[in-house]
Amino acid sequence: MVHPREIYYRLIKILFIIALSGSTEGITVSPSLCPTNKIAPHRRLLTARYGTQRTFGAFYDLLVPDNFQSNRPNLQEEPLNDSEDCGEIVDYDENDVGSATTESGRRHSSDNRFFLGNFFSFLRPPPDGYPSVFQPGRPGRPTRPPYGSGGYFSGNYYHPPSPIRPSDYVKPVHEDAQETTAVYRPGVVGAPLGHVVGVTQVRPTNRPPETTSKLNSNIVENKMFVTFISLLMLCWAGHLQCEEHNPYLDTLKEFHWKSIQKYVEVRPGAFLFYWFYYADGTSVGADKKPLIIWIQGGPGLAASGIANFAEIGPIDMNMQPRNHTWVKGRNLLLIDHPVGTGFSYVTNKSLLVKTDRQMALDLTKVIKAFFKTHKQFRKTPTYLFGQSYGGKLCPRLGVYLHTAIEKKRLKMNLRGIGIGSGWVDPKESTLVQPNFLYNMGVIDITTYEKTTNLVKKMVNYIDKKDYVYTEKLNTLMFRILNMEAGMEINFNNVNQASPYPALDELARKVNEYIKPTLTLVNQSLQWNYISDEAFFTLNNAFFVPSTSFLEKLLNKTSLKIAIYNGNLDVVTPLAGASNWVHKLRWYGAEQFRNAERVRINDHRNGFYKKAHRLSFWSVFGSGHWVPEENPIAMEQILNYVMSEEL
Repeated sequence: MVHPREIYYRLIKILFIIALSGSTEGITVSPSLCPTNKIAPHRRLLTARYGTQRTFGAFYDLLVPDNFQSNRPNLQEEPLNDSEDCGEIVDYDENDVGSATTESGRRHSSDNRFFLGNFFSFLRPPPDGYPSVFQPGRPGRPTRPPYGSGGYFSGNYYHPPSPIRPSDYVKPVHEDAQETTAVYRPGVVGAPLGHVVGVTQVRPTNRPPETTSKLNSNIVENKMFVTFISLLMLCWAGHLQCEEHNPYLDTLKEFHWKSIQKYVEVRPGAFLFYWFYYADGTSVGADKKPLIIWIQGGPGLAASGIANFAEIGPIDMNMQPRNHTWVKGRNLLLIDHPVGTGFSYVTNKSLLVKTDRQMALDLTKVIKAFFKTHKQFRKTPTYLFGQSYGGKLCPRLGVYLHTAIEKKRLKMNLRGIGIGSGWVDPKESTLVQPNFLYNMGVIDITTYEKTTNLVKKMVNYIDKKDYVYTEKLNTLMFRILNMEAGMEINFNNVNQASPYPALDELARKVNEYIKPTLTLVNQSLQWNYISDEAFFTLNNAFFVPSTSFLEKLLNKTSLKIAIYNGNLDVVTPLAGASNWVHKLRWYGAEQFRNAERVRINDHRNGFYKKAHRLSFWSVFGSGHWVPEENPIAMEQILNYVMSEEL
């Protein structure tokens, strides 16, 4: 609770500002001037709760009856005379009006909810258009899984969109007192009313008559006094935060985690974003410590948010330091992939990837660019770690990188690969999904029989390499599971509730607290933890396995490979992972099959077995996200992969 003396000091500050400013105008930043919203940030004086920005002049307009906005001169803010004011923005369209949305639209503009493959729920239809720098939104009503279902993140129900009409959301603009109706001009004022003054959006009506209030004229004329008294009451009532607060920056100031963000143009018009953390938060001696390249799953989950704040980065989703971060003693490279995910973007949606091959090639180009820029890490022991669909990509990407190294096209010291909850062999994982849910009591025997029959058909089409029809059957299977289970299934972890509320809140925090600190990011781009478009363009590649690439790595390279899986995972059940690992064709297969299991450190964390350079870890108490759900076991896996032990 704020001490009364502190409140008093804050009020004195406000009074001092009022005395200096005289008559303060409302300020609205137009996206046409600068996409990074870096226009005079020091003039933003007041911030309301829940992230709704309020300017001093806007409150002034609310509190004084006869001070209607139209009586004011043009409120268009002029940019600062700074040659670098707009940052490094590529192909920004000054006519982009993507920011003119409702408050809920800004906060949840990409409320898409689904997960790896078909393990997702309802998706909402797309907005009427995309921003000029195209970041995929929602592709329309999906065909799978059924609406009302759960899913990997579960609990996201479809709501038909209401039509967006500019006159419903944009402030009325009156120039020279000639217009009596709302005029949509994105280049002038152009922000939604609720964004400026924090009130519910209403459809503008005709301009009110030019009359003065009937209130006491002495009080009305003294507008500064009225404003101050009103602000005083709001501060005492707790309805207004008198100082802007960014918990992300507060944590960074205390712990000083040094990081770098950069874009790489992997193809003309296709840009991948990476976020690199120096080990232990400092560049001093970082090249002497291991480097991990993290490959996120989905496809379409954003590593800049999911891995960064939900799993392994130095700061968690509450904007507080994480005590089991991978950045302790290790460098960490996070990549938003495929293009169109997170902060990555394409200038045309035709540039979205459609195959695993294209996705791996784009990642290879980013990694090459990283080592070309950061030459000090070329000799640093480097490891690929992928999760879910990212685990499926790791074997292919590992082969591409190893080939480039051998042909002297890439200078890096690749030493090992970690595959967590990997969708490496979709057939083996799918075969055991109904059985796992039945054994856990999630579905009844009739549902089990239906889905088991469907799985047998799916296996038949997978063997024929008809992945498109397999996908259709998979959609049907998950429709049955979600409709007949009688409960919301969290396919990520069968024992946990939906993580959607936390991820929705994460999206809000990234856009409100983190994105403004990334100067090279187009601030009109709305970050979301998942990209529907990126996923749907890879639809036909979903059931393509990558076991052949993994076998090539085992037989023809000296890379150390660890495969780990949680025992509560529905997407890639532990039994399915064990099945495909033991079916790999490589020279140490027989020795690996007969290897003795060893307990993972600490109490009841699972078991692992190993032979030559391959190890397999059965992690207890964890679902799909092993790093977050069992960090003790994950730490042992990391240390083993990076050690010289075989």
